[in-house]
Amino acid sequence: MSAKLSCFLILTLLFSGTSFPADSSESVKAEDTKKILTKSLIFPGWGQLLQKRYLPSVSFALSTAAVLSFALLKNIQGNQYYRKYQQAANSQDAIYYRQLTERTDRWRNIALISAVLIWTLNLIDVYSSAKRRLHIKAELNPDANQIAVSFTNYF
Repeated sequence: MSAKLSCFLILTLLFSGTSFPADSSESVKAEDTKKILTKSLIFPGWGQLLQKRYLPSVSFALSTAAVLSFALLKNIQGNQYYRKYQQAANSQDAIYYRQLTERTDRWRNIALISAVLIWTLNLIDVYSSAKRRLHIKAELNPDANQIAVSFTNYF
């Protein structure tokens, strides 16, 4: 499961790079920036949709939904294992179900942290494209099992 989740997060980072229009006359007003940021804070991808950046919008929305669904699934599984742990007839069963509970809780927590990171990247992305100063680039190096995210600020 961890490989699938990691792969999904990497694809989200790679496909949600900030794009800048060639025409610099398309300036975004301060009120529009606040509106876009507020909508993106409510739901990831909404701000990109308002900016007519459809690929990042869909990427952020789907990745957030997938990670939160995974967290919910692991929470339900963890609760089921915990009930079995409480009802265990012997110590071996209790130890087994306790370990399963801890494992699913760990995955749930990782998914929730991933959702917060996606939400944060979403806000950085929507703000930077509104201000046209910050460029976000994600790189994947599968040979070294590394993900690199670089931020470049233009003045």
